[in-house]
Amino acid sequence: MQNKPSPPKNATKHNIVHLKVSAPTKLKKFLRDHLGLTDTRTKELIHLGCIYINNNRLRTNENVNLVTDDVQLTVDDSLRVHQNPRRFRTDLLKYPECLIAEYKDFIIVNKPSGLPVPPTVDNVQENLVQLLSNLRNEQLHVTHRLDIATSGLLFFARTKLAQKTFNELLAHRQIKKLYRAVVSGEYRGETLLTHYMEPSPKAPKKVSRHEHPGWAKCQLQILSQKYDPTANQTELEIELLTGRTHQIRAQLACEGHPILGDYLYGSPHTLTPEYECIRLQSYFLSFKWDEKELAFKLDEH
Repeated sequence: MQNKPSPPKNATKHNIVHLKVSAPTKLKKFLRDHLGLTDTRTKELIHLGCIYINNNRLRTNENVNLVTDDVQLTVDDSLRVHQNPRRFRTDLLKYPECLIAEYKDFIIVNKPSGLPVPPTVDNVQENLVQLLSNLRNEQLHVTHRLDIATSGLLFFARTKLAQKTFNELLAHRQIKKLYRAVVSGEYRGETLLTHYMEPSPKAPKKVSRHEHPGWAKCQLQILSQKYDPTANQTELEIELLTGRTHQIRAQLACEGHPILGDYLYGSPHTLTPEYECIRLQSYFLSFKWDEKELAFKLDEH
C-alpha cells in the first residue's frame, strides 16, 4: 500500500501549495502523486475554483467540463492549489424574499450577513452574484460591495452597460448610501469622522486620525445616535462619504467603538458562531437613473 505523500515544503499556513510541472502529465494524476488528492477531491476543487494553472483560474465553461474531463499539463506549467478553500453558507440567501426591486437594467437585493458578494480567491460558487445569477438564470454584474459580515442593500447590474453607468455614478459620488451600526458603549465622539487608511490589502485595515503620504482619506457623517443604557450600546445612523474597504468598521474601532460582533476590529461580542455577522447594515440607497430619482430603504427590525 502506497503511503500518502507528505505535505510539500512550500505549503503556506493557509494550505496553499505552489507546484512546478517537470514532465507532461494529466492534472488529476499530478495532484494525486504530489498531494495525495483523490479524483473526487480534485473535481471538487476545480468546481470551487481552487486550482490555478500559470496564474489562471481553472474554470469549467460551456465547451470544456473540467469536472468530468482531465487537463493536460506541460513542462514548466506552474500550479497553485488552495487545498482547504473557505466555504460559505448558501442557505443564508432567501430568494425571492431578498429581492427588493427589479428593473430592466438592474435589481436591488437585501444581502444577508455571511456571504461574500463577488467570488473569492478560492471559491467561485458560494457568493451572492453567482447564487443570484443561477437562481435567476441570467448573468448579473457586481458594482459596489458589502463585506461578508455586513448586510443590506446592493445594486446588481443586468447588463455591462448598466454596470458601467452605476460605476460612473459611484466615481462621481452620485450615490447616497446610509448605514445603521450598533456599537459598544455610549458614543460621544465627533459626528464628522475623518481618518486616513494605510494602502494595504490586508485586514484589519489600519487607519489614523493624522494624514500620511499615500494613505487614502476616509470620511463618514454620523447623522443620528440613540443610546440604550440597558444594553450599554449605541445605534448610529451613518452616511458614507467615501467608499473604502472596511471603512466604517475601521473608523468606528479607531474611535474606541467597534461594531457589535466585529471581533476583527476588537468587539468582545460574537453574534453568530456559524458565520460572520456584525451589526452593520446598508439600509438606504438612492441615485438617479433614466432621469428619475430612485430611493430604496429597509425597515428597522
